[in-house]
Amino acid sequence: MLKRWFLGSMAAFAALLLSIPAGAIGVGAGGAALIVNGTPVDLGSCETTAGGTLCSGAVQGDTFQIDHFDLAFNADPFVLLALGVINGSASPQTFNFTAVVPVAPVGPGLTLNGSISGSLTDGAADGASLVDTGAPIYAAIIDGAPVRTLLDPPQAFSTTTSTTFGPAAFGPEVFAGSAGAFIAMQIQFTLSPGDAASFSSVFDVVPVPEPGTLMLVASGIAGIAARGRRRAA
Repeated sequence: MLKRWFLGSMAAFAALLLSIPAGAIGVGAGGAALIVNGTPVDLGSCETTAGGTLCSGAVQGDTFQIDHFDLAFNADPFVLLALGVINGSASPQTFNFTAVVPVAPVGPGLTLNGSISGSLTDGAADGASLVDTGAPIYAAIIDGAPVRTLLDPPQAFSTTTSTTFGPAAFGPEVFAGSAGAFIAMQIQFTLSPGDAASFSSVFDVVPVPEPGTLMLVASGIAGIAARGRRRAA
């Protein structure tokens, strides 16, 4: 089941990227993009500091509202996406949020970390539900291929008031491959009508130091320790 989803998701994600108009990926500082149900959205206000870039905004769709989103990323590479969405339609609605961050080539040899947590709120006073689409709710993606998933099917959450779920997490996990062009996170689920959901998700990719770098670090630590011993003597 997951193997079929994995192969289908790779093809769908590649098609999604090819369908984005030229220049759309550059809607945010650093070339990041937030794609909602297949359409890149305006990243609103972006602020870049020494720690990275944070873009914040809101989206008013025809049948839904993203009352807030925060997309944070840096060149480590690292990406964080936090958002709240309201299904304004009269029927269950499927959402697909993809945060894309271009990266300079890193690897081979990476350490991966990721997590997702969320909440569900009954806004129509008739019970709220959030379920998977037959695919994992969270996918961490490198160069178009899902490399880790969280909240794999079956997933179903319900409440008559509000509830939380997660956090679900992975890492640190060793990944032998490279990141050549971009990293991304994909969050997809189906939400009941009139209700609200929020998510906070992270994907962090850390290059594994080369053996030579490790030797330099080790020798530096040894040198510091030796100086400490001499001072103590």
